[in-house]
Amino acid sequence: MPVTWNIVQYMEQKQLVRKAAKSAPVSRPAAPRIAAPAVDCAFRIMEFLAAQPHGAGVSQIARALDISKSSCFNVMSTLLVCEALIKDPRHAVWRLGPKLVKLGTAARRGYSHRNALRHAVQGLVDQFGLTCLVGQVLANHEGIVVIDRVLPRARHADVVTPPIGEVYPLTAPAMGRAVLALLDDDEALLVASGTQDRNKAESRVALLGKLADIRKRGYATSLEEYEPTTHAVACVVPHGGNEPGLVLCLVGHRQKLPSGRMPAIARALIALSRDLPQDLLTSLQ
Repeated sequence: MPVTWNIVQYMEQKQLVRKAAKSAPVSRPAAPRIAAPAVDCAFRIMEFLAAQPHGAGVSQIARALDISKSSCFNVMSTLLVCEALIKDPRHAVWRLGPKLVKLGTAARRGYSHRNALRHAVQGLVDQFGLTCLVGQVLANHEGIVVIDRVLPRARHADVVTPPIGEVYPLTAPAMGRAVLALLDDDEALLVASGTQDRNKAESRVALLGKLADIRKRGYATSLEEYEPTTHAVACVVPHGGNEPGLVLCLVGHRQKLPSGRMPAIARALIALSRDLPQDLLTSLQ
């Protein structure tokens, strides 16, 4: 039996949970203990370099991450041996290494839902000639990362191919706002405060207005926010819990996805998300 879900139902369920929780004492989970600090340091270094397209030196990395230069160098030297990092000997600049490409590709293949999801959305992709991006929410609402994409089998000159691995904020474009709309207004503003000037009341009002529209419609849209001439519609796919699972987003040239056709295309995308196979939804839990 297919699982049916949309943003309105999600918000209603969340309100019931919040009301029940008001009478219970507030408890926050303790931060997880880092059993291997060097491993944590290694991941922090790689995440920092991921945001530095031209690379960075040891001093810059150590200063940005607030770790000692000697510890930073030791960890990076180990990552260099493992091919997770590479170093330009002329300029002492470090970058992410080729081993991460291999591991990332293996991780994509390892998603148990990937083949089933691609098969499920291919028909819709071919019908409208649009690309479907599959996004996943990062921890602590740090953004949403594109983990896969499905292209139309009949390729055309206007096909849009945003890169896999791209990370977008939750305030924009369509994928991020579809997730942000699942939060209540206070939570949404708190998440958005990292990317918006909290002193600009008009920005907060505009954002809340957009989120209210998304909750009412059940989907998010963006006009030329991915890149010029590109439009998008997105909706969230649940995984049976109180947090969003995957996000499906159809993107295409504005001629393929004009604003006038967005409501009909978005309804088709929502219907598809409701009819995804049960074993696919189970694999997301």
